[in-house]
Amino acid sequence: MTSDEFLAQASSIIGDVGGHFMLHPTTAEYATEQGFPNLYVFYGRGRGGVLGEVDADVVSSAFGFFNPSLIRGIWESGVEILGARETGALFSEAAARFGRRFLTGIPGLDEFITAATKVVDAADVWAMPLFAGWRAEPRATDAPAHAYQLMNVLREMRGGAHLVACVTKGLLGPVPVLINGGPEVASLFGWTADLPDVDDRRADWEEAEALTTQLVTPAWSVLDSEEAARVLDVLNAAQAAVAEDA
Repeated sequence: MTSDEFLAQASSIIGDVGGHFMLHPTTAEYATEQGFPNLYVFYGRGRGGVLGEVDADVVSSAFGFFNPSLIRGIWESGVEILGARETGALFSEAAARFGRRFLTGIPGLDEFITAATKVVDAADVWAMPLFAGWRAEPRATDAPAHAYQLMNVLREMRGGAHLVACVTKGLLGPVPVLINGGPEVASLFGWTADLPDVDDRRADWEEAEALTTQLVTPAWSVLDSEEAARVLDVLNAAQAAVAEDA
């Protein structure tokens, strides 16, 4: 397997599995237990919690892709429930719980943690505040939870790079969401009215995807072939475990 093939496979799985906990029913139950009115408020305040108690526009700038009015509503509705940093800690715990549920028993987690830590430590954080914030957060001591939290950090790394790439290519507002997910996904991101025709922007989006890979490649290049193979083994096993829950 070439390094490009490895990165394509790893990135696809990380994008799928690394964020799977965010809208999972067990996370929704945990959010309710913690006093949040719904999962979306917990998601917004939790994922953005590493930014601190900032204005909603700061969260929108870091998240990207979402309608800013949606983010403002979510962010501000959680202010009186719990502080941003505290909610971020709960969000990290939700990821840890998800990891314990689905990754326990997967072989090679310690080796994955070592390799993944090398990658996130090697990455630049320029213009990627969410990745910088989540990289700095403490992680669980048990391997399943720790490994899954790292998958989330790796997802934020590529997600931040992709936002930079999309802005570079002038793919703003609902445009990249429509290209990648269509109107239904755009609606989930708060884009429901006056949606543009994006057919003529697909080439730009493909270039943004290539630029995203270019931006994260230096961090992943710190792994040797054996480390990369172990990372992919764990990612494949994690994806299979999560798929069984569907």
